[in-house]
Amino acid sequence: MDNWSADKEFLQTFRAEAEERLRNLAEGLLILENAPGDEELLKKLFREAHTLKGAAGMMGFDTVRDLSHRVEDLLSSVQKGQITLNKKRADILLETLDRIEELLPDSDTCQVSEIDVSGLMERLALANDSHGIDSSSEEMEAGRKTVRPIAAPGISSEAPSSEPETFPQLAAATSNKNISTAVEAEASTRGADPTIRVNIEKLDKLLDLMGEILVNQIDSEGQVHELSDLQQSARELRNVFSSLATQVEDLKHNSGADQIASFSEKLIQAEHRAEAISGSIDEAASHFKENTASRRLALDELQDRTLQVRMLPLTNIFNIFPRVVRDASGASGKIVRLQTSGEDTELDKRILEQISDPLMHIIRNCVDHGIEAPSARVAAGKPEQGTIWLDAYQRGDRVEIEIKDDGAGIDPDKIRKTALEKGLFEVNDELSDEDLIDLIFRPGFSTAETITEISGRGVGLDVVKSNIEKLEGFVSVESDPGVGTRFTVSLPVTLAVIKGLLVESSDSSFVIPLSSVKEMVAVPEKDIRTLGSRRGFIMRDAAIPIIDLLEYLGGGETERAGGRSQVVVVGSDKFMLGLEVGRLLGEQEVVIKPLGVFLGSLPYIAGLTILGSGEAVVVLNIIQLARKVKEGTPWQHKVEHEHQAGIPDTRRKTVLVVEDSLVVRELQRNILETAGYDVDTAVDGADALTQLSQKPADCVVTDIEMPRMDGFDLTSAIRKAEDLRDTPVIMVTSCSNESDKKRGIEVGADAYVIKGSFDQEILLNTIERLVA
Repeated sequence: MDNWSADKEFLQTFRAEAEERLRNLAEGLLILENAPGDEELLKKLFREAHTLKGAAGMMGFDTVRDLSHRVEDLLSSVQKGQITLNKKRADILLETLDRIEELLPDSDTCQVSEIDVSGLMERLALANDSHGIDSSSEEMEAGRKTVRPIAAPGISSEAPSSEPETFPQLAAATSNKNISTAVEAEASTRGADPTIRVNIEKLDKLLDLMGEILVNQIDSEGQVHELSDLQQSARELRNVFSSLATQVEDLKHNSGADQIASFSEKLIQAEHRAEAISGSIDEAASHFKENTASRRLALDELQDRTLQVRMLPLTNIFNIFPRVVRDASGASGKIVRLQTSGEDTELDKRILEQISDPLMHIIRNCVDHGIEAPSARVAAGKPEQGTIWLDAYQRGDRVEIEIKDDGAGIDPDKIRKTALEKGLFEVNDELSDEDLIDLIFRPGFSTAETITEISGRGVGLDVVKSNIEKLEGFVSVESDPGVGTRFTVSLPVTLAVIKGLLVESSDSSFVIPLSSVKEMVAVPEKDIRTLGSRRGFIMRDAAIPIIDLLEYLGGGETERAGGRSQVVVVGSDKFMLGLEVGRLLGEQEVVIKPLGVFLGSLPYIAGLTILGSGEAVVVLNIIQLARKVKEGTPWQHKVEHEHQAGIPDTRRKTVLVVEDSLVVRELQRNILETAGYDVDTAVDGADALTQLSQKPADCVVTDIEMPRMDGFDLTSAIRKAEDLRDTPVIMVTSCSNESDKKRGIEVGADAYVIKGSFDQEILLNTIERLVA
């Protein structure tokens, strides 16, 4: 390997360019598959592969070079008309691009993966033979790994920190990597390219600096107000001296002339001095105000331009979804096309790189649960081919993304039946169709009757909603049975700078994003009543529940003055919530700073901001807060009340941890007991079966590789046992290859958590979903 490969800057540059070329190749192949006669596109793809081959060779990445060379050869044969680009050859080429991406150096560590591609090289050679691909198609299929979608450069297509890989899923998504600044599609020549690559860390530092300047600007604007007050005081002082001079004239007739004259002269001198000081203050204040106003204009432009640099078009993630739909429809035996629009709509890079996963999950659900099989569509009078529409547009300071399909829709009656079985509400509770459909976002909720390779057992939409809310966004769903379903995702354009409402309760201050505020009202105590299980009031015929913001966040009660509660009404048209606060301090533009690695992610908190006074203040995530309050249904409150009253908690669940490693076993025991579960342990599958025969568990968490009986055999035995077959089984293992995952599906595992990316929150969320 060349010495250049040891240079981190060169490696990062190579990776960024390689990712861009891989993306262009993948997008072009999907187009070319449906339009094989596009000669210009063929030439472009050939150049992309050729350039990638040369760059990899120069850097000393021989495997990447060789694979790129085989791609180049195959495209050359297609150009010359020696072979055709059919689906099998497209599958092999797309798989090759996946393998090349896996072989690229890591952006942070610069480590290079070692992958055996000898089998793939042979299949590429076979694909380049006009006779070989047809005569040996079975052999090629047997050796082919599952094709997975290539993500936009640096954007992960799965969320390892938020959701386990739950059975069954579409093939593994791309690995999680840092994103480089996206660049416009490459011009025909390097010299005509009007863009440059900039490390995102440099942009973040620029944004931080802009934030510090903004804090100073706010402080300067505060000083302007103080200076105005000082001007007024100087004017009052001058008036006092004028009044004294008048009084001295009156005293001349009653006192000695010399004394009065001396005193009068001193007063006149003091008055002149006060006038001079007042004039200097007026001049300085006028100059300071002009400078502050001018600096505000420059700062606003700097802020806008800095944020624009961080903005990226949705094309960066929309381009991966045709591949997702292609693979998902192929795996499900359906015929589905994707139509996109609004790809030029821009979002902050921080939001863009985190929204890819939720959108991908929704699209997969549209393919798996929304679009019907071809025969069912024909029977319903629809075309065999289903359609998914992906659209984006900006509305004010938010971006709306719509995912719509023309499938079977969501049946409210089916949801009601499932919800009743799961105890999510009682028979006598009245829920609208809209409320029923919203239940699909509850943890563990599913009406699916069969397991598929695309979306697993209803686990996932709750995580989609949670991840969107972490971005100060929200997701809603509308459905017309037999016609189709529409998901709408609403996101802020940026999370860096927002307009906020500064409020205070006792000695604590908070910032409420102004985009979430509907209105601010002073509610008399007599108008506050009990609405269901909460305090609330009626506003324009609508019932608005109220929470004491400080108390809800665990900081004590808010003091009420004058028999009135200051209430900030927040939320959306579907659900509004009143936040009771002590005082409203006014609107302010704030720069949001993340909590950092030590605090991580805290509920209901979007970040921190620094006020002009230097005080650090919490910025609230109102979407998360409102959703949590909305989901606090009356029967949940009843259960909590009974538990607090000392009634035994009959819902406490037991988890059996099956692990041959003492360290891992005790670690998991500690995590689960801290979370409130009763925990039993077993050293292997045989020990676990013995214990389960004596004491059934609500959930089994098992390793795979163990002596006597491994996790696969244990899971299979559980599924065969009459009294154990419904017990949820979660595999926590270091094995992440496709064959293990498929075998896990076959034996009936419910979820799969990889130890290498183990996060206790992932495990706890998974257990909570499965035992709900």
